Formats: sequence, structure tokens, C-alpha cells
Amino acid sequence: MIALRVRGSRAISLKISGMHCQNCALTIERELRSLDDVLKANVSFASGKALVIVEPGRLSVDELERAVRRVGYGVEREKVRLRLREAVDPALAARPEGELVRLEG
Repeated sequence: MIALRVRGSRAISLKISGMHCQNCALTIERELRSLDDVLKANVSFASGKALVIVEPGRLSVDELERAVRRVGYGVEREKVRLRLREAVDPALAARPEGELVRLEG
């Protein structure tokens, strides 16, 4: 899952599991589009990902995941590993961690 802000909206990318064909992708897409505050939803069978544009602060990633699960598919959480250089000042070292804790997903 990746969440980005796009011109007043929020773009969320979900890695979908369990799709077997393009009809699976269309089923998920329809379900996501049916949610209030979803501005746009595109699901790609080829890449196994959904890109959902939502109104900021309205829908959580968990709500999008529940919608995908409701129609019989899964969402895989992706792990990101960041390597930060050692900061000389301990106060500066704590800043990235504080920012990351506030991110959703």
C-alpha cells in the first residue's frame, strides 16, 4: 500500500491477491467505485494492483481493504525498509521516526 496526496485528493495503491482474470479486476473496481468519497478506482489484473483516488481524510486504507475482501479478494501489505544515516544530534534522529509513525498504512 502506498498513499500519496494528489491535488487535494489522496492516491492509494493496493496490492491485490487472488485475481485470476480481468473480470476479477472489474469486480474489485466496481466495489471500490461504489464507496462514497472514492473519486476514481482502477484495478489492473496485469500488475495485480489497484489505484484508488479518494477525498483526503474521508476513507481509511482499512475501509478500502474491507471492500476488496467483501468481494472475495485479498490485499497484501507491502513492507518498506528505510536506511537512515546516523544523525549527530539525537533530536534530529527522532524526527523521521515521528513523521513515519503518523503515516497511515
